[in-house]
Amino acid sequence: AQSSFRGVRLRDVLNAAGLEGYSHFDRRRSAIVATATDGWRTVFSWAEVFDSPAGEDILVYLEKDGAALGGNDGRIALVAGSDPRPESRHLKWLRKVEVRRISD
Repeated sequence: AQSSFRGVRLRDVLNAAGLEGYSHFDRRRSAIVATATDGWRTVFSWAEVFDSPAGEDILVYLEKDGAALGGNDGRIALVAGSDPRPESRHLKWLRKVEVRRISD
């Protein structure tokens, strides 16, 4: 059975952090890196999060299957629900999210 998640879209979290002012040039040269407490990371392109339908299903979540997180998932986690294999970018124990400029 597939799990259900309740939380907020990653793009909404980033917008709330004040990133709307990024120029078109900055956006095309940025990646979003999410890191777990154990150092595990997953990466998204800016376009994937903000400019594609996939961004609708990238969630920072606090509830799974109707219950608050805890135990194995940590207090906050992230999932890319539209990935063909969502577990490939399912990040438990989320510690931080960064927008990083990709260098040449």
